[in-house]
Amino acid sequence: FKYQLKKVVLCIGHRQQFGILFALLVGKLNKIILMEIMKNKIAWLLVLLAFIGNTAISAANPNNLSKENEGYEITVKVDGKQDSFLILGNYWVGKMLPFDTAYYNKKKKSWTFKSEERAPEGIYFLFFRNNTVMDLVMGNNQFFELETDTMEGYIRNLNVKGDEENARYAEYKRSSIDFSKQMEVLKGKLSKDPSNEKLKEERTKMYKERRAYMTNYIAENPSDIFAKYMLAIKPIDVPDLKKENGDTDTFGRYTWYKTHYWDNVDFQEECMVRTPDEWLPRKITDYMTNLLYQHPDTAIKYADALLAKTKGNKEVDKYFIFKITQLYDTMQLMCMDKVFVHMVDKYYSTPRAYWVDTGTRRRMVEAAEKRRYTMCGATALNLNYYDLDSVPQMLYKHRGKYTIVVFYDPTCGHCKTEMPVIHELYSRKKSEGWTVYAIAAMNKKKEWKNYILKDNPTWTDWVNVCDVVPYRQWVDNRAAYNIVANPTILILNSQGQVIAKRIPAKNIESFIAEYERIFGNP
Repeated sequence: FKYQLKKVVLCIGHRQQFGILFALLVGKLNKIILMEIMKNKIAWLLVLLAFIGNTAISAANPNNLSKENEGYEITVKVDGKQDSFLILGNYWVGKMLPFDTAYYNKKKKSWTFKSEERAPEGIYFLFFRNNTVMDLVMGNNQFFELETDTMEGYIRNLNVKGDEENARYAEYKRSSIDFSKQMEVLKGKLSKDPSNEKLKEERTKMYKERRAYMTNYIAENPSDIFAKYMLAIKPIDVPDLKKENGDTDTFGRYTWYKTHYWDNVDFQEECMVRTPDEWLPRKITDYMTNLLYQHPDTAIKYADALLAKTKGNKEVDKYFIFKITQLYDTMQLMCMDKVFVHMVDKYYSTPRAYWVDTGTRRRMVEAAEKRRYTMCGATALNLNYYDLDSVPQMLYKHRGKYTIVVFYDPTCGHCKTEMPVIHELYSRKKSEGWTVYAIAAMNKKKEWKNYILKDNPTWTDWVNVCDVVPYRQWVDNRAAYNIVANPTILILNSQGQVIAKRIPAKNIESFIAEYERIFGNP
């Protein structure tokens, strides 16, 4: 069991671009429980996140708790269940983490979870040996009893003693079950008679009543964990703003929505990350990638503004830093890796990323360094390689109005498709001051010469160099270009600044046209 889990960790960890080390949290499951799991083949759904191990430690540390360290004690009785052990877990942005284990007391016919340290607030679950789950809330009061049976997910006949918040939460769950049943009946009728207006009106009325119920729940119980969660996922109502002429102010509505997007989220509530669905990563992703103008400086500005709000709560802050960094590490949109470099520089390289171990921090810094010198707006470092006549050719001496720098392999099939496109474009644009600095891959000097002199003799009108030299008297900056695939194309402006990278050859001309439309023709 442990071996298989380690394999999962290694496989998933291997797929992370900046080498995040995933930790697997098994909570307080000791060797006896692990043996029991192996014996009974219980399938666990566990989250694999780099900082989860540290999250568990901080959760158990009373110094990280804002409320008085009074511990918790939860007694559970389920008619018809006598599992040898019961697991208490908490949700973490939609994933499930084991938190504590209790053994069945045959005399008292119950399980009791007990600790001298408070549990972090949030929505939790009880995990039974038949893979069934019952949700509960760990809020301000963490001393209560739950008595129920197995009907309808343990909720129908659940009796809560000693905690009104869990009693309200149980009532909400029961109402949800009833609403779903009623709606299924109504959908069945509508499927047989889809044009029935009375049935449609009834459906509309039911949805309206359900929304009113949830609105009242939030308003009447603002301190409840579940009410805070429902408020956070509640859609923002945008006012119908009008222009002076009476038309809908579309831009004004967009600006209002962007400004108020996070109004319902309490950044200082740790329970925001301990919820049963992935609303938070979805909300962060939607905000950063769909709502904001997709420019790295814009993303950096708003990311910093968000993280200024999360700074007061370590767990919320941790997740926002992690998610935003991961988002821009994997984003394919050109130039946006500048945000990743910023996140590493400002957050992961500092004590604020307290959960990151030394090895992970080092790998992330290295990943940022590889991208630093080819970020859009950065001045490309100089290159100096031998040409076909063994004469060194320096990139800086061949800069033009626009310089296409292309790294390629003369034996690469895709390169042989892209290079002719570049040369055709260059043939039309060289009179306007465009230049090309084409660098063949290392260790293929013979193939490079054949490719140019025999296969494409007309290509000697641009700078052809090969990354193979017997001796260098200059610093080799090739590594700073972070070449991981062939071909890799960069475009420099007249000042030698990177304005595009990893762009397909067919898109170069249209990109430059758009670039000049925005910034003017240099």
